[in-house]
Amino acid sequence: MLRPSKDSRQMQKLQKRLAAPALRWVPAALVALIALVHLLDSYATDVCAKVQSLYVGEFFVRGDVPFETGLQKATLISTIGYSFMAIGPFYKALMDKVGRRPIFLINVAGMAAGMLLCFVSPNFYVFAAGQMCIMFFTMHDMQMIYVHEGAPPRWRSTLYFLCKFLGVFGTLTIPLLRDRFVRPDGSGWRGVFLLPSLVGLAIFLSAIPLLRESDVFARSRLAALQSKSSAPEKTKDKKSGIGSAFRYIFRQKQLKWLAVALPVTCCSMYALIFYYESFLSTVYATKEVTAALYAQPFTMAGLYLISGFLADSIGRKKTTVVFVFVTVAGFIGFLLLTRSGVSPVIPGLLLGCYIGGFWNITDLNGMMFAESSPTEIRGSVMGVQTILMGIGTAVSLILCMVLLSFMPLGAMMAAVGLPGVIAGGIVTLSKCKETKGTDLEKIAYEAPK
Repeated sequence: MLRPSKDSRQMQKLQKRLAAPALRWVPAALVALIALVHLLDSYATDVCAKVQSLYVGEFFVRGDVPFETGLQKATLISTIGYSFMAIGPFYKALMDKVGRRPIFLINVAGMAAGMLLCFVSPNFYVFAAGQMCIMFFTMHDMQMIYVHEGAPPRWRSTLYFLCKFLGVFGTLTIPLLRDRFVRPDGSGWRGVFLLPSLVGLAIFLSAIPLLRESDVFARSRLAALQSKSSAPEKTKDKKSGIGSAFRYIFRQKQLKWLAVALPVTCCSMYALIFYYESFLSTVYATKEVTAALYAQPFTMAGLYLISGFLADSIGRKKTTVVFVFVTVAGFIGFLLLTRSGVSPVIPGLLLGCYIGGFWNITDLNGMMFAESSPTEIRGSVMGVQTILMGIGTAVSLILCMVLLSFMPLGAMMAAVGLPGVIAGGIVTLSKCKETKGTDLEKIAYEAPK
């Protein structure tokens, strides 16, 4: 007896998924699961940055070695490991073939594994491997694909940023655990990785029976497979994939300019996101740095809450411009007021302003990407988005490493952190179209002419 083909087996699974009864508790369970995963994602995204001065101090600053020299060495090793990120877009594009659910589950397991590696790290190389693992699995935001594809168009932005708002409270637990585990001499910092890695494992095990495939993907993929089955000589399943998505993006004016704005903005990323704890530690003691980190999530959460309502009322473009101003003003204020030695709570609040502003800019760009891409290749397009983000971040990382060799930390952060955000905002405002209210299932795939 012949086994059914791979496509036939997938068709059967999708048909079974769409025929399953709509259980009353499923939407609530999905919302809770997405919120928990986003809490984990937010924690994992920020945790390494929030103990940077501590691991650099342990692994690199010995004897009379200056802190900036140790920080430069850590950045160099991270740059080499960053090449691992190159496979990320191809991995992300798999969601157009195998579905959203398997990639979602793998991401949760990967975040937990990365944090466990950091916890057990005996040296910086093991720690860097854990850090790269965390970066790889947090950069996809698979949980937000479910929001993109499951939310009503009118409320998509509000629900998206409400999830982001809840996720910020994941970052609030970092200073709590830092306060609990880090001793006055800076030791004990590995403890901040243990509890969230165990929570990630628990979420993964819970998600296996609870998580269903996205309805939007299931319908679109089933239609593509049925079409391929009925007319195999006319229908080729080559729409998805990174190469096809690249070609599609640069044939579409809207997607092309979004693809320009993103890497330009991300040329600021490393200076904005990865050095703030070290900058704070040049002025404040360990306990004061922790106090600043306690303050950060509150302004971030407020910005996410405002962003959702703004983007659904005035649109994605105008909201992006608002957050460009917030990011620039918050970043300049953070640098100046930290150096002035004011209460650490004030730089902490400004830190939340500019980091929250920056992530809002990139999130809005991602939302506009999703709202401009057909379902058949949405995962692949977002894989390309990851490449573009990685290109900008790599440029930012190299600039930081080079400038850090002859510039003070604060001056380097300003030189790298400001231009990209401003230029990316200008491109979005002047070249991109508004996407508010788009029905994702009605975006047609335009075949090459």
